[in-house]
Amino acid sequence: MPEGHTFLFLFSEQFDNASGGIKAAIFLIPIAIIALVVVAILKRKKKVRSAVPVAAPEIIKTPEISGKTAEAKPVAVVKNVKDHTAPFVANILIIEDDSIMLLAIRSILAKSGYNLITARDGKEAFEKLDTEEYDVVVTDLMMPYANGLEVVSKIRNDMSKRHVSIIVCSSVGNEETITEAFRLGADDYLKKPIKAEELLTRVKSLLDRRTNNPKLVTKKTARVNV
Repeated sequence: MPEGHTFLFLFSEQFDNASGGIKAAIFLIPIAIIALVVVAILKRKKKVRSAVPVAAPEIIKTPEISGKTAEAKPVAVVKNVKDHTAPFVANILIIEDDSIMLLAIRSILAKSGYNLITARDGKEAFEKLDTEEYDVVVTDLMMPYANGLEVVSKIRNDMSKRHVSIIVCSSVGNEETITEAFRLGADDYLKKPIKAEELLTRVKSLLDRRTNNPKLVTKKTARVNV
């Protein structure tokens, strides 16, 4: 008989001749070993979880009273990242009859995440102005149906829209026309071809002026016209 089989045969014979207490002990040893392994694993997991750092509460010191600083007491400060004021997103109307120029202006402003609505002539511009509210209007001067001066005049004569900032863009170098645009209420003027950085700077400047004055912030959110 092979040596391994001999060992098993002798162990079986000894086990059969052993008392009931010994048999029970032999049976319980594997169970005890398994239980010890499980307990060790659970303790290790608990130790890992307890090792995760917990942000300590901020300590705010009370002001000095009679030359002595009062005892500093820990104050728990709850910071909820979801509990914040939504950032202001400007609604901008772009009025331009040249499709290439319209696409260029829209592409420049889209990079800043503004809500953009477009109109391809003065008539469509009037319709958009009557149905939406805007923070900034960027308009061409020379357009069919109604020119840029008429657009500026319409906005400034409407009390509900007089807060809107207006940028006039045109290749027209006529000083009298530009002066008239400012007289009617335009806030800024850009000569074509428009430089992206210059347009973004002018728009941001006008929006900064608006956001610093709560009365000028548009309450309604315009939809994006793709």
